Amino acid sequence: MTGAVRPFTMSDIDAAANVAGPAFFHDPGLAWILPDPAQRSALAPKLAAAMIRYVMLDGLAEVDDQLRGLALWFPPGSQPPSEAVLRRSGLWDVPQLIGEAVWSRIRGLMADLAHLHRLRRDEPHWYLSLLGVDPAVQRHGIATSLMRSRFEKIDRDGTPCYLLAPIPYNVRFYERRGFRVVAEADAAEGRLHLWLMRRAPGQSS
Repeated sequence: MTGAVRPFTMSDIDAAANVAGPAFFHDPGLAWILPDPAQRSALAPKLAAAMIRYVMLDGLAEVDDQLRGLALWFPPGSQPPSEAVLRRSGLWDVPQLIGEAVWSRIRGLMADLAHLHRLRRDEPHWYLSLLGVDPAVQRHGIATSLMRSRFEKIDRDGTPCYLLAPIPYNVRFYERRGFRVVAEADAAEGRLHLWLMRRAPGQSS
């Protein structure tokens, strides 16, 4: 069921955001930020759309050709977004969209993750910020295809990749694709455990 991987276009954003919402509905980090299921269902696609637009401006956003999965990457040397990028992407409006209580949880989670993010910044690398697949077609190789598309290009440059995995199943999934755990930490008032994972250049997957 895998197909070609290509960069996002503006016309892909809404469909891909509607894939990302269900794909991450049970993600422990998103569930902590948006504990009410109805609110999570309503807001997750909107947050995903803003994130996709941001990555299209400052990183690399890729999708499979049937819009069943998406991968959001940041290249080596990425910096925090400028105000102009935040406004153009819609991330600037997120605090007003989600409310102060939810925004406070997001800020707390970001602070919790600061140590892990500092560790990965010690070397130039690609960062896989988000990898999601429509739940109806998960475990059909789409996520692997999205990753391999990028691996084939960055391995030629000898660049490692990093990501954060939120559950043990994800750790095992990424280990089978060449990643290794390099650090881990608790977050979200101890309700979330995260693994920082690194894939060496050319690591078999």
